[in-house]
Amino acid sequence: MSVFTIESLERVARERGWDRLLAKSPPQGEQSILSHAKAVTGIAETVGEMIGLPKELMDMLRVSAFLHDMGKEKDAFQKSLETKERTKHLPTLDEIRDILQSEYGIQDEFVTKVYFVIIETHRGLGETETAMRAVSELVDRGETPTLIELGEIVRLSDWMASSDSPASFFKNPRVVEFKPLLRENSIHLEYYSLLRIRGVLTYLLHRGIQSTFKKKGYEILASYPDGCILIGKEPLDKEWFQSEVKKQIKKILDKALLAPAFLDSAISLQINRGMIANPSIVALSALSNLVDFGIDRIHSLGGKDDDQKRAILMRYISTLQNALRTKIEEKGLEVPSELSDMEKEVFGIDFGAIGLPMDYELWKGLIQKSSAILVRNKTASRDLETLDITSGLASIKKAYKELIDKMKILFSADQFKFIETMETEGHLEALLRDIGHPSMLQKKDDIDSNEYTTFARHTLATYQKAKEQVMGKMTGDIRCPICGSADTGTKAISAAVGSGTKKFLNSGIGTKRLENINVCNLCILEGILRGNKDHGYVLLPQTAFSAQEAYALEHIAKKYLSKLDRNVFKTAAMLLRGELETVGATLRDRLSAICSSEREFYDISGDIVGNYVLMTTFAERKGSVSDNMAKAVFQGLILHHLMDVRVMILTGFEMIDINDRRGAVQFPGTSTLLRVLRSRENRVDFANTKVLVRRLAAALLAKYSANLSDNNGIIQALDTHPGQIAQRIALDRDSVKLSEHDLRILKILYEGYDMTSITDMTVEILDKYYRPEKYGKSMHSVLGPMNSLYTEFRKASKLDQEAIEAIAGKMHRQLQQLNKGDYMLAEAAAPILELCKALASRLEDAGPRDRKKILDDLRYSIYLRRLISINEKIEKKKGGN
Repeated sequence: MSVFTIESLERVARERGWDRLLAKSPPQGEQSILSHAKAVTGIAETVGEMIGLPKELMDMLRVSAFLHDMGKEKDAFQKSLETKERTKHLPTLDEIRDILQSEYGIQDEFVTKVYFVIIETHRGLGETETAMRAVSELVDRGETPTLIELGEIVRLSDWMASSDSPASFFKNPRVVEFKPLLRENSIHLEYYSLLRIRGVLTYLLHRGIQSTFKKKGYEILASYPDGCILIGKEPLDKEWFQSEVKKQIKKILDKALLAPAFLDSAISLQINRGMIANPSIVALSALSNLVDFGIDRIHSLGGKDDDQKRAILMRYISTLQNALRTKIEEKGLEVPSELSDMEKEVFGIDFGAIGLPMDYELWKGLIQKSSAILVRNKTASRDLETLDITSGLASIKKAYKELIDKMKILFSADQFKFIETMETEGHLEALLRDIGHPSMLQKKDDIDSNEYTTFARHTLATYQKAKEQVMGKMTGDIRCPICGSADTGTKAISAAVGSGTKKFLNSGIGTKRLENINVCNLCILEGILRGNKDHGYVLLPQTAFSAQEAYALEHIAKKYLSKLDRNVFKTAAMLLRGELETVGATLRDRLSAICSSEREFYDISGDIVGNYVLMTTFAERKGSVSDNMAKAVFQGLILHHLMDVRVMILTGFEMIDINDRRGAVQFPGTSTLLRVLRSRENRVDFANTKVLVRRLAAALLAKYSANLSDNNGIIQALDTHPGQIAQRIALDRDSVKLSEHDLRILKILYEGYDMTSITDMTVEILDKYYRPEKYGKSMHSVLGPMNSLYTEFRKASKLDQEAIEAIAGKMHRQLQQLNKGDYMLAEAAAPILELCKALASRLEDAGPRDRKKILDDLRYSIYLRRLISINEKIEKKKGGN
């Protein structure tokens, strides 16, 4: 294997701070140099593999792509991103040589060729002309065409990685420059775009379209939030492609509608409330799965005795049978009388005549009648009431599956073909409208070029209007409050619009009124598959993934990142112990290892939604919104550091602006969270990620170490002076000796506070002159004479020279009383007086309330600094108290 792996190059880049330096200014997406380098390298590798470049040229291409923007690490370029002044950023030959020779011991000839490719990548900029003349003399002229081609590949990759969408890349007039490269190597670029981002549903489209491309040997070249650019050798037959895309998406949708997450929802099957089944999923091919699902849920129902569970299952079967009848009647057909005869033959019950009565006593009577029929037909070994509940439910299930087989024969005529399989066509047609590339599913001359843009704008406008109406207004029609694309809904007054709805729309949590809101089926499906309740969504709108990264991302999310996400406190401890560096390396190794493996076609997962969404749950349902959002922000920061991706955190259902790519981590902050993070915007900039992730990790762990509130403990830890947290921790100890873990937390939390000169002066005095024989766990034993300083300054009415000298004298006398030995106490008088003068100057213009706050902060700052100092001394003593 080549030494030029992405991992080895990334290690060098991180050492040089590329993950904190920008390659693009904020208006252009605020990409870090590392993120951009990885994206360009991944795209270039895929192109090189499609062309069939030999190993040495692949190494050269990989290194050139990764280092092509190395010059942007210089201070002059980083400053130019703010000033918007143009500045040179082409690296020099010596800079490239230093990296490759020091890290890899590469020969100078190879380095020169790499530099030639990098210059070619920047062709057209004034700074390249002189550099190209100089380096051309060092390269064999026979190799020049090959190196120029490598430069073309890197430049193509750079433009792709810098584009906002597939369409924006293809609309760039300079794309024609790459046509000779593509033509000479017999390769084709194709793309598709999806104008509306619908999470899970967008995933269905992505996978269906990508699977179709894969059948023709195409590989993903770059992925964007709204589509992909793909590369292949074979031109596409558009008619075949359109037909195949529909087949693939329908196949995925059929599977999605039978997923347990969807079946578990109130909209599809209500086992214990109303028993109203969704006719679109009740079909002959689905009934077996549905009854298996129903039995599994009924068996685990709490608070129900065996008689009630048998009654619920029989009522559930009646629900399915009556849904079939409804489906037939909606087509204008009569339900065959033979259906009732079959039900009587198998169960002794005509479900159509019985309907869906809720009364347990009625169903118990019906079950007694049915039990005798089941025994006669040998589907039950004896009376159901004498069987344990597992065997009893299994007997009913066996009988129902016999009924399903009989119904398949009864409904074999062509007129009943529509009940054989689930009706996904309606969902499918709605999904296909999301595909924005005109050549994909419609001929260009059939549509107006502005149709999709107009539709997207209309959808957003409708959503905004609907949101206004459901946010407390009680008049007017409402549409789907999520996307606005549903048919006109019920009146707001009938939908019980109120605070519950507001809470759902704002944060995606708890509302009993949600079932009354006219949410469209597609958004319901999306929310159900996401498992919306009590979840936050972490969206990764990466500017560009290579083919390897795009496919491997799903596997990593499911197998590795999900384990970290499920327990944020464990992750926080790993971060502070430095263990996440190893995890990051494992992830990158796994990313490389699974690239060539065969991937499963489709799987609904709780951890991945589409190519761009890694989903994480809030660790606990209890707690404030600010606490839960702080956990989500922490998880987003962890993902950013492990994957080097830009992270957007969503809660509930939100409209997604795919062009909003500011900051390393974006989140819907609460006013409390923003205040404690000292932020005015709902985002974390690249430069602040390392500091903030450590603070959040420390706050998460401090919640338990200091036994803070379960409701608001994380925010409390961030908002409370660490000295107060230290005091709470010490209260549970026999002495002031704290664990290394607790000290690490306190030091990190203290990093956010100013280390004032007054704090330093006070701690220096206490360390030098106040050394009792044993430190207790109280603040007094640690602070000693500082307490008199605090008390006297609190009650002093004026702070003139006489008052200051009096306070200094009291502090000095208390120091003498507290110490049993002679600790150069005479020498302490002068520094104590200087301390009192400095503190008096600080308090001079403060009112009573401000004075108290300053003194409280000072006392806790001194306590914490002193506590850390004492613990360090205890550690050195080996067996000290």
